[in-house]
Amino acid sequence: MAVVSVAGTAGVSAAQQDGPLNSVLGAYFFPNPGTGGNPDFDQQFDAFSAALGKVPVSRGTFGDNSRGLSNLAGSQYWNVNPLKIDPRTRGGKVTPVIGLTMGAVEDRGNNDAILRRFNQIAEGAYDQQWVGIVNAWKSGGFKRIVVRVGYEMNGHWMAWAVPGGNKVSAWNAAFRRVSTVMKGRAAEVGMVVAIAWNPCAVTGEDIATEAMYPGDDVVDIISLDIYSSVSWTKDRTNWGPDGKSMGTAPDLKSWAASADNRRHFWLYPDATASDPTGAHGSGWGLAKHIAFAKAHRKPIAISETGVGRSPGAPDSGVDDEGELPKLLWERLRDCPDGIDHVIIWSLDEGDFKGNFLDNTKWPHPLAKAAWRRYFGDGK
Repeated sequence: MAVVSVAGTAGVSAAQQDGPLNSVLGAYFFPNPGTGGNPDFDQQFDAFSAALGKVPVSRGTFGDNSRGLSNLAGSQYWNVNPLKIDPRTRGGKVTPVIGLTMGAVEDRGNNDAILRRFNQIAEGAYDQQWVGIVNAWKSGGFKRIVVRVGYEMNGHWMAWAVPGGNKVSAWNAAFRRVSTVMKGRAAEVGMVVAIAWNPCAVTGEDIATEAMYPGDDVVDIISLDIYSSVSWTKDRTNWGPDGKSMGTAPDLKSWAASADNRRHFWLYPDATASDPTGAHGSGWGLAKHIAFAKAHRKPIAISETGVGRSPGAPDSGVDDEGELPKLLWERLRDCPDGIDHVIIWSLDEGDFKGNFLDNTKWPHPLAKAAWRRYFGDGK
């Protein structure tokens, strides 16, 4: 049974999906395609498809904000041009899921600069960039794109971070402007732009993530970024499979070794012994995210997820596991308004080692098997 969202999305009816959720499978891996094509991209695409037993139907992409916001539209062609000619992706075989920056690299950590940028966006200073992005993907023959406007805005590390300072109203106004302009241009050229509101799983910041929601009229998809690392748990309460506390672990490493503890953390990152579901905290986890999507009657998505940990932080989880893929599968099936996409990251980037396609560096046989079982061909 298919579910159609307000953005014209043909998603999966999650509540009636007992098998693998492979109709929403998405991928992100290095290298990116590059304007002249890239045989390594082709190899990785084929390797991902073979590992999951299923060809992905969406692909994560990003623009370039290293030169401010003035080159966002132009930088899209780095992905558009090769994807429109590659036989694996051309003709709308793969839906681009675009991470859209809302700030420049130099804005990071500067609340005044971020606030100023939000106000500029809301006043229309970058409207031509949003129009240009739609035009770029239209030129590639893509009929539908998903745009993650200011993804992970609830994380203090982003160059468009909403936490810190009085920026919520300006953020919401900026988001509304981007959504309105992009969807307006899409209507003019006969295209669908689905706008995703995309926070990340995080422990409490100084502002509740819910306050960063700009309104149902400018959002089509409720999306989440969630990885397996558990290094930022608030305490070391041991949790049973029923969610009840069972004493305290002596250290983070032994706490993180428990699958029940990790599952509880992914659901309720603000959980403590006195507040088992983090109800009184401002953190954002899988449980809150699903409840929010249900309350707003929107399709849900996972725009970034992966299994791996930092070699420099040995207590941040386990190297390899299948628990996160299993939990996502279990909980997403209970979303009555459907699932738009689940984009699995297979790469080693910075201090995150989650490439399950390369068994020579950081092997992930458990994760690879679980992603295939729950989001691939089910084998």
